[in-house]
Amino acid sequence: QPFSTLQYALDSCVQGRGDIIFVGAGHRETISDATTLALSCAGVAVIGLGAGALRPTFTFDTADTANVLVKSANMTVQNCLFLANFAAIASLFTASTASCATSTITGTTLTAGTITGTLYPGAELVGTNVAQGTIVLSQLTGTTGATGTYTVSVSQTVTSTTITAGPRNFAIDNCEFRDLTSSLNFVNLFTSSATDLVTDGLVFTRNAVYGLGTTANTAPLELANSVDRLTISNNYIANASTGNETLIYQPTTTKVLTRVLIDSNTFSLVGANSATGL
Repeated sequence: QPFSTLQYALDSCVQGRGDIIFVGAGHRETISDATTLALSCAGVAVIGLGAGALRPTFTFDTADTANVLVKSANMTVQNCLFLANFAAIASLFTASTASCATSTITGTTLTAGTITGTLYPGAELVGTNVAQGTIVLSQLTGTTGATGTYTVSVSQTVTSTTITAGPRNFAIDNCEFRDLTSSLNFVNLFTSSATDLVTDGLVFTRNAVYGLGTTANTAPLELANSVDRLTISNNYIANASTGNETLIYQPTTTKVLTRVLIDSNTFSLVGANSATGL
C-alpha cells in the first residue's frame, strides 16, 4: 500500500542509502506551517509522477511562514507542482544549518560542543580536516539537535575545531512554482541561512516559476551565505516584481558566490529596466 504523506515516506528511508520516493500522480498535500514536511533523509530523491495537473501538488496556505525545512544533504526534488495560496509566503524551502564549536570526531563519533542552530541527522559536516561527504547518521546522547554525541558516516580523527553542518547538494529539478494571484504569492523559493558553505552544490534546473506577486525581494533564491558550486540553468522565470532581484536576492552584500553556472534561462519580466536588472 502506498503511504499517504511524503513525510511518512521520508521517515521510512535510511540516511545516506540513496533511497528513491515516487510520489503518485494526483497526490495532493497542504502545507500550513513549518513542521508538516521536512526533507530529512540524506541521499533521497523525491520524484513526482504524472504530467500537468496530475503532478504531485503541494499547496501552501494559512501562514506566510509555511515552508519545507531542508535538513539533509544530497537530496533531490523533481517534477512536483507548488502553489502559493497565502500572501507573501516568505520561503518555500528553507535550509536548516548548524555551527558546532569546539567539536571533535573520533572514529565515527562526533562530540559536538556548543551548537548554534539545530544539528539534524542527514546534514553534511564541513570543517578543518573533516572528510568530504561526512553525514550525520544519528544522535547518540544529549539534547535533540544540540550539544551531545552523534554517529557520522566516515571514520576519521578531527581535533577540536568549529564544524558547520547543512543540506549541501540540494537539487530542485523540473518543478513548477505558481502564485495563484498577485496577493497569494511566494517571495522566495529557497532560502539559505547566514552560515557559509553549508548549502554548497545548490542546483536549480529546468523549473518554471510563474510569479505574480510584487513583494519586495521576490526571487527564486535568497542566498544569505557564501555558496560554492551553484548551478541555475534552463529555467523559465516570470516575475512581476519591480525590484532588481529577479534571480538571486543577496541580503548580505559581503557574501560571495563562487564557481557559478547561470546558463540558458528564459525570463519574462515586468519591472526590469536599465536601473533594475536581473
